[in-house]
Order: sequence, then structure tokens, then C-alpha cells
Amino acid sequence: IASGGYIYLDSILLPISTVPSSEDLNILEFDTSGNLTHYNLIDAPALGVSLLPWDIRYDHDGNYLLGGFIYGPGCVIGNPPNNCVSSIIEGGIVVKLKPTGECIYIAEFASVVLSSLIISGITPLSSGRTAFVGYFGEPFDADPGPGVINLTPGSQFDIFYGVLDSLGGLIYVH
Repeated sequence: IASGGYIYLDSILLPISTVPSSEDLNILEFDTSGNLTHYNLIDAPALGVSLLPWDIRYDHDGNYLLGGFIYGPGCVIGNPPNNCVSSIIEGGIVVKLKPTGECIYIAEFASVVLSSLIISGITPLSSGRTAFVGYFGEPFDADPGPGVINLTPGSQFDIFYGVLDSLGGLIYVH
């Protein structure tokens, strides 16, 4: 922490009706002196909703990039006033948050079988694009948008990779 950077705390707190939300993931950013500079909340409003980050990075504009696995729809990601809300039951995700924690996009890759599709790595590219890599064990639609690109694993598990544009639109996937 003394050298600066980020840390994420992964914990599950069960929601209580008197509490407006339950924190599922916090991204804390510290300066080189160890002072807290940013706090970003990823909120799980319902029992059984969880977000498991596998990779967190900064892009060239200081935005957070997060890749991982989500289980349960309705996970609110980012700080107000611009939140993103997950819609898939389970699968891989790529999330882009502004330095203030406001959500720029969430790209979701729905899986059919629990833990059969995970985004395991992300890398910022030029022009705000994001490269991602993951693995999958069941056929799935590899286009997080309205299009359909079906991928089928060649064995028990297979890898896939792709690039998203600056707003989370799919450029390509293989």
C-alpha cells in the first residue's frame, strides 16, 4: 500500500431490510503515502448475488477495469449517479468504471452452468478499448450485445479472447 495502488475486499454481507444495501465488493485506492483517495462500491442487493473479480486494472485514462464472474442478476456496480445493473443469472463480466466510480459499462457473457464461464484477464488498449481473455466449459453467446456469436468448447474447458470498444461494444471475439 505504501507504494500506492488499489486493493479489493471481497466479502458477503447478508442484506437486512433496514439497511439500504449490502456491500459485496469495495475497491479502495491509495496514494503513494497510503492515504485513501477513492472508494468504489459494487453492491449486491439480494441474497445469492455475488461478484468475484479475477483481474482489476487501470486504463490509460485512469478508469478501473474489472474482469471476473457474476452470479445472480441485480448487482449494482459503481457509484451514483451512474450505476450499471447486472442482468444475467451467471457468467463472465467486464466492467469499466470512471475514476469517480461511476459505471461506464458492464459487458456480460451469460453462461448456462455455474462457474463454466469466467473472464480471467483484462488489458487496457489504446483508444479506450479493452482486451479480455477467459475460459468456458459450455456453449455460450460470446457477444455481450444484441448480436449472437456462439462459441463451443473444444474440450472440457476452452479459452476465448476478444476486444471491447470504449463503451463496451464487442469488436471481435475468438
